[in-house]
Amino acid sequence: MPPNLALAKNIVPIPFAVEYQDDPASELDSETIKVTGINGEKEVTTVTTYYDEQEFDQITTEKVTKTPQNQLVLRGTKPVPKTIATEHGVITYLQKLTGFWATSYDSTCPGCGSFTFTGMKQGFGVVAVDPTVIPLYTKLYIPGYGLAVAGDIGGAVKGKRLDLGYDSLMGQWAARYVDVYILAPEN
Repeated sequence: MPPNLALAKNIVPIPFAVEYQDDPASELDSETIKVTGINGEKEVTTVTTYYDEQEFDQITTEKVTKTPQNQLVLRGTKPVPKTIATEHGVITYLQKLTGFWATSYDSTCPGCGSFTFTGMKQGFGVVAVDPTVIPLYTKLYIPGYGLAVAGDIGGAVKGKRLDLGYDSLMGQWAARYVDVYILAPEN
């Protein structure tokens, strides 16, 4: 008995990629689509060979019929001062960072001391940050905690985490998610 061939053709989308470009003329953290992405397409052909009604072989080929167009997104890098009313009065900030996990520490914690990584005296108002996320010496405002400076690092402080410094831990802070405001230089 001669072999039988079965042919199947499908059109499959090729997703577009997203490219980002810094835009110093746009507000910090804003995103604008400059070029809209367009999916591409490819034709997938499968030839299946049957012998005695059993599958014997299968060959699949792909041919791009429409090349995808990448999407270009402009990301703003220009700091634009804003204000917020706080228990410390109105403060001016440049950027609001959301969703940080905040814990607390004092000089008696394991591995802690009287001075921070930057040489500041450990205590209230000095917070430990991941310097790849918030640069050291950055002035901050943290709702529920107050004004602070990024003056320390910590072994467990990676990514969107903060460790809030206290003179003594006496139940002042329970771990929770907070927003962090990067203050303008005049604060």
